[in-house]
Amino acid sequence: MTPLSDDGDLVVWCDLDPNQTMGRVLVSAADGSLSVLARQGGPTGAGGLYGTIDGWPSMNSSGRAMLSATTIGGTGNGAHLAAVLCGPGVSSSPCRSPGDALTIDNFGPAGGSFQLLVSTATTSVPLPPFGTLLIGPSPLVVLTGLVPYPGLSGPHSWQQRIPSDPLLRGISLHFQSLAVTSTGIQLTNRATTRIG
Repeated sequence: MTPLSDDGDLVVWCDLDPNQTMGRVLVSAADGSLSVLARQGGPTGAGGLYGTIDGWPSMNSSGRAMLSATTIGGTGNGAHLAAVLCGPGVSSSPCRSPGDALTIDNFGPAGGSFQLLVSTATTSVPLPPFGTLLIGPSPLVVLTGLVPYPGLSGPHSWQQRIPSDPLLRGISLHFQSLAVTSTGIQLTNRATTRIG
């Protein structure tokens, strides 16, 4: 994990007070927008308030930001939080060999669900108001029906073993999900696994 996603979003930590009482975790998106993911003294979303926020947040290729912070009050007093979900989104193992297990993580809000798609081709076809189709369109295979997001408990992890066929070496599998949430239906980012 690095501070930069494949889409060009950057996650950073800053403190607006020399006494380190105003820590923030921010995402500077590729489109120029700025979002506050965590604010020292603000609610965690999992109970309690953010205490001290670690100065090294990171982000995976699909835009899931990770941070560590102590909490004040709630059920996890003094515990460390591990993630802030920026989603819905999908991520996958970046590289696997024939015979290996492949893990695809889908994350999004509790109460929502997703359908996982895969293709060996990429594209960029705008499909308003749903977003942009980034895989396929041919071939395009539906891997799952509608699966509920676990919400703040973490991503939904789907595992599949890659067949032990040496002819698969060099192929890239591209994943995208169709997310159904309270705000509507949207296409997620693209995640890619190279079989090597």
